[in-house]
Amino acid sequence: MLFRSEVASLVYEGHPTPFQRQLRVVEILFAPPALPFDTFDAEQYEFLVLRNLGPEPLDLAGAAFTSGIDLILPSSPATALAAGQSLYVVRNPAAFAARYGRLPNVAGPWAGALDNAGERLRLIDPAGEEVLDFFYDNQWQPAADGRGRSLVVVQDGAMPEGWGNPQLWDASPLALGSPAGLDTDGDGSPNADESQAGTDPN
Repeated sequence: MLFRSEVASLVYEGHPTPFQRQLRVVEILFAPPALPFDTFDAEQYEFLVLRNLGPEPLDLAGAAFTSGIDLILPSSPATALAAGQSLYVVRNPAAFAARYGRLPNVAGPWAGALDNAGERLRLIDPAGEEVLDFFYDNQWQPAADGRGRSLVVVQDGAMPEGWGNPQLWDASPLALGSPAGLDTDGDGSPNADESQAGTDPN
């Protein structure tokens, strides 16, 4: 059994698959803040970001989270990640679109919820091979504990067994996480500004 103070030990048998080499969780918004003009409960704005860090494309159809949240990724254009591309994995797509705009690289919803105190996340590839198995903790970065920031990876080249190391994570530079800095509707106002003002980012 893995405890929060421990780092999951991942030893890939034989040759690591492309998913094991390249696919990582790089951002976690586990305790979204409530905003004055929200139309959903705050927890509905939870999201994770998966990123393809390698040179090969990855088709994430059939990859799944089996601990923390429950989701099998579907086959869609959004889950076909080219090198360097990211996928927003969201608890509630309608809530995510209301706050950040309708982005093309979104998958969800998931069953369950991210624990605000921290919990174990386990990701497997489409063949059922383990990619990541780690704990995050709300005490790593106080600014991410309901104060508007997400947890973001600062060393994405680290080995997967280090993903539960708090030194690998920092608070996001932007309130509401990375999609807050996007201007989805192209009107010159970042999504975060529109969400906080109660205007539509779409």
